[in-house]
Amino acid sequence: MEETIELTPFQRDILKTLFRLHRKIGLVKSKQIARILDRNEVAVRNQMQVLRVLGLVEGIPGPSGGYKPTARAYEALCMTSSLNVALIRNGELLNCSVSEISLLSISDEVQLRIRFFGDAVSSGDALFIITPWAVFEGEISWRGDDVLLFSGKVRKEVNRVREGTSVKEAAKFGFCLVEVEDKIAGIITPELILKAISEGKLEAKVEEIMEEVAVVDEVYEVDEADILRLLESCRFLLVGNIVLRKL
Repeated sequence: MEETIELTPFQRDILKTLFRLHRKIGLVKSKQIARILDRNEVAVRNQMQVLRVLGLVEGIPGPSGGYKPTARAYEALCMTSSLNVALIRNGELLNCSVSEISLLSISDEVQLRIRFFGDAVSSGDALFIITPWAVFEGEISWRGDDVLLFSGKVRKEVNRVREGTSVKEAAKFGFCLVEVEDKIAGIITPELILKAISEGKLEAKVEEIMEEVAVVDEVYEVDEADILRLLESCRFLLVGNIVLRKL
């Protein structure tokens, strides 16, 4: 297994700028990065030599030469800056990392600002955004170099999926109750989905990663003491159509 590369904030800024410029103009010179970052060109050039030794950039000599990022640079950036968040477009997990999510407004419509690095996305693209606390559904309203503005809604409903459904298919729902032989056998949560994604288990079946849920068919069948007792044995309790979670 390759050793994880620990990048400094300055090195991360250089690599992100290199990626953006390389997509637009091809080979990039140190002075172009220095100008954008408002840093001394010598300092940037010295760091480029360090990054070249680390195998993160490749230098092409000559008057028309410059630098380009390697595949390892992308991996290093993702490992050092990524939040536990997944972006899904048209059913496909985007190959990108999210370093920041800011909630701009929440009313009938949720607006998010997302700082990211990776796969190209465009204004108007429909996205599912899976975070440990919620799943958002909507579209990109604006796209900058490494920032997205997203408008949409929180998926509040708890869907039901049958055994054999893939994690990839369940990901667009966020919270799912898993049915086995027409009975509720478990629950899928955003945390479980994100864990499966990080482990490369998008094609796994939901019953392979689901968590246990206690089920009570009717609300009037339980009182507060019953709920507390049931939640001692598992984190989730389904009462009628309401999912309760132990904090």
